[in-house]
Amino acid sequence: MSTSTLLSICIPTYQRSALLRVMLETLMPQVAAVGDVVEVCIADNASTDETGSVIDAARAAHPDARVTYTRHAENRGAIRNLIGCATEQATGQYVWAIGDDDLLLPGAVARVVTALRAYPDVQLFYANFACASFPLHWPQSAHGGYTGPIASLACNHVHDRRVSHWQEILDPESSMGTHLYAHIVARSIWTQYWNGRELAPDYRSAESTYPHTAMLVEVAFNAPAHYLGMPHLVSFNERPGWADGHAARILLVAMPLLIAKMDDRGLGLQCLIRARAFLRQLARDSYLPLISGRGAADAADVITLSLAIGERYPELIDAMMDALQHTNGVVVPEVIDAVRAALASAQVRNQRTREAVAA
Repeated sequence: MSTSTLLSICIPTYQRSALLRVMLETLMPQVAAVGDVVEVCIADNASTDETGSVIDAARAAHPDARVTYTRHAENRGAIRNLIGCATEQATGQYVWAIGDDDLLLPGAVARVVTALRAYPDVQLFYANFACASFPLHWPQSAHGGYTGPIASLACNHVHDRRVSHWQEILDPESSMGTHLYAHIVARSIWTQYWNGRELAPDYRSAESTYPHTAMLVEVAFNAPAHYLGMPHLVSFNERPGWADGHAARILLVAMPLLIAKMDDRGLGLQCLIRARAFLRQLARDSYLPLISGRGAADAADVITLSLAIGERYPELIDAMMDALQHTNGVVVPEVIDAVRAALASAQVRNQRTREAVAA
């Protein structure tokens, strides 16, 4: 294998061969066109569908594209599969991790390679992306790149720019940098950060939910970065997701913990204010199904954990109050104790506020 690989495009996958097939249709011709400087690393989490044959067909159709395919004997979990692909399988100077359900736009790989070559001193790149709807806009075929409808851009700034500090790119409108495929990062950062590091079970911490963003918060705050303004791929909203069944835990626990990490590192005041407003809206929308019985089986645990974070960010508790008003106080039995704790916490906070005003 070549030792001069510039970019490893990492694709963790599991049981989504139909989506992966279209994704590889957008990717493989572009990789073949740029030569050996790019490799495709596919990490299969023990799929039992047609994943293997889809990859074989893609390889056969594009023999000039470099591909490594690892199929694990058992399912590692989504987050460990991603981290392993970036730190164990990839060999390139940079890692660009892309979902098996994200479609590259025409010319995206060549534009990324050009940027990496133009700025060899930069370890962190952020690539803008577009959004479309699933299944409305999902194509049956997309050879060489997606050319279908686009609903919106993640960031309205479409010009490249150098930023003095990586965190300047963070914004609630792009979910505080949590989109995996937006980050192109030196592989040395991945390997140094994750070497020997303990990891909680999937979706039980910021690191085991957003391993890429948590990593960058720890090691890249205040580091220079380069923003690539033209969108490079399309993400499809409402598609089957990597975190199906875990949305409430992710939005009510992992996201607040991640923003707290950013806050601790010195997130700018304006961005922090927007991030906290973002938390409140996420929380309100997430509490509603939990307290009405349409949420996850671990709803009470999720509410309890989020309320603990609410000691730091009271907007989480405020969001619970908003949700209770929406349901006219109707709460399913499974979460009554957790909701009572929220009410008690809100009462204590209001009492402290009244005492501070009186003083």
